[in-house]
Amino acid sequence: VYVEILYECSGVSLDKLKPLPIELAWNVINGMAISEYPEEKRSSDILKSFNEYITRKSEESIFWMAKHTKLITEAFFQHGVMDNEYVNAVNEVLKATKRVTKLFLNFAKVTVETIKDFGEVLKTDKTLTELTLYRKEIGAENMKVLSKALKVNKMLKQMNVHYFTLKIEEMECISEALKANKKLMRLNLGYNKIGTEGAKIIVELLNTNASLEDLNLCSNSIDNNGAKLLSVMLKTNRQLTKLDLSWNETKNKGTCAICEALKVNRVLANLNLEYNNIENEGGAAIGDALKVNASLMILELSGNKINIEGAKAIGEGLRINKTLKQLNIYRNRIRDEGANAICEALKVNKTLVRLEFKSNNIEDGKAIGEALKINRTLRVLEASYNGIDDEGIEAIYEGLKINKEHIEAVSYTHLTLPTICSV
Repeated sequence: VYVEILYECSGVSLDKLKPLPIELAWNVINGMAISEYPEEKRSSDILKSFNEYITRKSEESIFWMAKHTKLITEAFFQHGVMDNEYVNAVNEVLKATKRVTKLFLNFAKVTVETIKDFGEVLKTDKTLTELTLYRKEIGAENMKVLSKALKVNKMLKQMNVHYFTLKIEEMECISEALKANKKLMRLNLGYNKIGTEGAKIIVELLNTNASLEDLNLCSNSIDNNGAKLLSVMLKTNRQLTKLDLSWNETKNKGTCAICEALKVNRVLANLNLEYNNIENEGGAAIGDALKVNASLMILELSGNKINIEGAKAIGEGLRINKTLKQLNIYRNRIRDEGANAICEALKVNKTLVRLEFKSNNIEDGKAIGEALKINRTLRVLEASYNGIDDEGIEAIYEGLKINKEHIEAVSYTHLTLPTICSV
């Protein structure tokens, strides 16, 4: 593939080219100037074409290739210093190729005028469907420029703006753009520390925007107050199907508010509440929500502080729930009693296909084995890193012998093996 890309870039017909060393192709792909490649390994028929364009190490060769090849559709320009010259080169790539669908930019020393040029390209671009802005401060003025472009762009389906520590003014720019944009479906604002004020802006956006289906707000310092604001939105929202709130601080009160929303929400299918310091009170609210909710299919609860009582409540919810397909409760504190409650639910639950409760201090695996003998819908069970004793492992083994036609993979030590290997 790399050789074909180089041939395509060279403009020389394939039948006139000598075989090209793969090491040369690899290094050019990674931005190495051909002039630096060992003389004895060069192929003169192609080097003349390349040396005419490549004068600088690093991404310049990639820019040239992106402009001249029809094969490059994803452009990850992330390692260089994103100065004006750099962004102008990106603009030229977008205008010349009309094939790039994904663009990853790491802004640094860029003036408003250069961003305006990029914005003008973005306004009329017909191929770009995913744009990622990463790590560097972008500034309110630059975000205003991009906001104007986003208001009229008709192609972007996904936008990722993460690791920025976004300020309120920048959040407002994004919100204003997406209130007008009717095409964007996925928004990733992870790792920006937007807090409660940022959550409020997101809620106002979602009350207006009718296209966003996937929202990532992980690691954003959203506390229980921010979670309560989001819960009000979830009660009436009719298009958001995936919400990632992992690595925040919703804790019990915020989780309870979200669970109240789940009782009336009919569209959210994927909810991530990992690492939110949720304890038994929040676990109980989750269990109650599962009894009523009819849309949630994936629920992520890893890295919280749910113990026996919270697990029992979740087990009661699973007995009644008819839609949940995947539950991840890895690295909590459910212990044997909590695991037993969930396993009892598996005997009557007809929808769950994947269950993960690794690292929960579970020693007795007999309840797992008994559940495996009866349940016929579970396909993957992750119970490793628990210290299950020999009797428990034997019980799981016996359960697998009965249920081996349905279970695809199971782990109960430190390994995950296909069932055929386990039994």
